[in-house]
Amino acid sequence: ESELDAWPSRWVLFTDLHVQRSTLPVCVQVLRKVAQEAQQRQAGVICLGDFWHAGGVLQTRALNRILSELRDWGETTPMLMIPGNHDQSMRGDPSPLLHALTPLQLARPSSVRVFSRPTLLGDSLWVPYGTTAHVLRAASSSAEAALGGRPLSAVFCHADVVGGLMNEGVAASQGLPPIAFPPLPTIVYSGHYHKPHVVPEPAAKGRHIRYAGSPYQTSMAEAGQQKALLVL
Repeated sequence: ESELDAWPSRWVLFTDLHVQRSTLPVCVQVLRKVAQEAQQRQAGVICLGDFWHAGGVLQTRALNRILSELRDWGETTPMLMIPGNHDQSMRGDPSPLLHALTPLQLARPSSVRVFSRPTLLGDSLWVPYGTTAHVLRAASSSAEAALGGRPLSAVFCHADVVGGLMNEGVAASQGLPPIAFPPLPTIVYSGHYHKPHVVPEPAAKGRHIRYAGSPYQTSMAEAGQQKALLVL
């Protein structure tokens, strides 16, 4: 409780940065923009996965540049992260240490927290990529029981959700069913699909599932999309 009380009341959220050699310059620009927006608001930072493009093999030049950028943030800006499929050493394997977010946590141990398994923090549930519908339901039920029956305020995840828009015209037909998530008033924020959108009804089954989307155009398939950071 005391730790949560000391944390910011606002958070700047981004996801799907996909750092690699070819994207490193724009990723550095994005991180500087995230830091600027967070510091102006005295906010923390949330990353919902796919920070790296190839978590199984990190490029030394990119790793060193990113660690240098995050060091410049100082220790007063907390950062909460979950691994996405691109961060994982073996995609779809949510084993606690088999992902490439570990170096970021080791570099800033007092300010970076990585949730490698479903974890309740305050009244929000954090869910890494690869979590099954069964585990998600069980974690949600356990979390609400720990909250004395109160609903979760939010679920933060990196997931394929049936009905989510994989691009401008194609909705996902496989993945987690929306009914695996808690209903309103819980809000679900997810990484993974790069188009910023809310899963539409009737596919959403009464759930509010919001994809934050990538913070910049990562491919021609994203041409024309309105990119943004979220402030929670």
